Amino acid sequence: MARPSARWPLLTQIFSLLLMLMVTGCGQGDSPGSDRGAEPPPNVLLIVVDTLGARYLDRQDPGTSCSPAIDGLAVSGVQFQRAYSTAPWTQPAVASLFTSRMPSEHGVRRIFDKLDRRQPTLAEGLKSLGLRTCGVISHLVLGAEFGYARGFDRYLDSPVGGHRSVTSHEVTDLAISSLDELAGDPFFLFVHYFDPHWFYNHHPDFDRTSGYRGRLLPGMEIGSLRAIRDELTAEDIDYLSDLYREEIAYTDFHIGRLLAHLDEVGLGDDTLVILTADHGEEFMEHGWIGHTASLYEELIHVPLIFRLPGRLPACVVETPVSLLDVMPTVLDLVGLTEPDENWRGISLLQGMQTGAEPVLRPLFAEVSYTSPAGWPSGDDATKRYYLTAVVRGRQKLVRDVAAGTWTYFDLVADPLEMNGDWDADQAAQMELLTVLRGWDEPFTQGWPDELKSQLVIDPQAIQSLRSLGYVH
Repeated sequence: MARPSARWPLLTQIFSLLLMLMVTGCGQGDSPGSDRGAEPPPNVLLIVVDTLGARYLDRQDPGTSCSPAIDGLAVSGVQFQRAYSTAPWTQPAVASLFTSRMPSEHGVRRIFDKLDRRQPTLAEGLKSLGLRTCGVISHLVLGAEFGYARGFDRYLDSPVGGHRSVTSHEVTDLAISSLDELAGDPFFLFVHYFDPHWFYNHHPDFDRTSGYRGRLLPGMEIGSLRAIRDELTAEDIDYLSDLYREEIAYTDFHIGRLLAHLDEVGLGDDTLVILTADHGEEFMEHGWIGHTASLYEELIHVPLIFRLPGRLPACVVETPVSLLDVMPTVLDLVGLTEPDENWRGISLLQGMQTGAEPVLRPLFAEVSYTSPAGWPSGDDATKRYYLTAVVRGRQKLVRDVAAGTWTYFDLVADPLEMNGDWDADQAAQMELLTVLRGWDEPFTQGWPDELKSQLVIDPQAIQSLRSLGYVH
């Protein structure tokens, strides 16, 4: 198979020339951090909230009041209004966050794929720069056995439970105790929250659903919800999304505890805080409940916030960026002198410091997911998703590889992606088609074979998953 690495830099260079850096929303005073040699590198706290779609945050959805802590972080930091994940589910998205590589490159595309050992990780990079490293996780698929613990001195997985587990309290307690232990040395702390992920549980202290009188209940099986999805009323769907908002509000409360403790121990001004998500969630916007199945905005548009008081001025960035950019940006800020030529993302540091918008460029996402042989019967046993997408400014193009179809969206005229339209700007659409084909053809050459040959899961692994509530 042809290696894609030679094509990608050329495409990026071509489209980087289309838009010079423009100064907009960010503050423009003195450039904080412009002389990095005069300041010590910051600590790094990376918070990833599983299944948190950007549209559900207060800044994106005013009036919902489900994320005051995250919204406060955004107001005091750099908020990227249009950040994109590389994939619509956890394993490949977090692997891309950790490596600045696409799923087809880092090797994590299907359930229980392992992160390619040849791919350097963010934790390894920060450890090489002298930081102590610790991770706290709450999802089985981010376990050490899949390669995600590489570069971490400690990798704490005791909060991992099943989909019914409520873990934000325990995750925060572990993160706080880890902060206390790390204090005094430069550190990298990765904290992963799982609770917004289905099942959608009711949280009375953050009630948004008590007025519902329909047939649905909190904590229903996702397979059961999908089985009746064509029968759901608008009220039912609102109930599910409101349960999801309760989950976000509950998680946000505990994130607030962690951020408050960071300030209480005197680390708030010396710590780069990054908050993001791996993917979002669908609530029948396009006929599905959950994630994995598509590359619509509700799944790949995620929050991305950087905060470092005194060194990154608070601002809002409108130009689209990718989770691939997190690793280059963090390592640039901490002190890496030369970027890795294999990274697919770019450092956003200079723009954040000077008030310049990033260069407009094509951003890519993909999903090549096939349920493994031996997966228990039911909805998840028949998953076959082979999609790629490119976003550039207001334009978006999605390719269904298995079906051989292409769908174009104008995200300004049609932000909910309800009307794929090939009748607008044909020249621009064909240009975007060329970009996507030039990028994804090297990656997707082997995909049709995967429709026939599947990874086989060990029966013992199935039993372990069943005990945690991951399969039924």
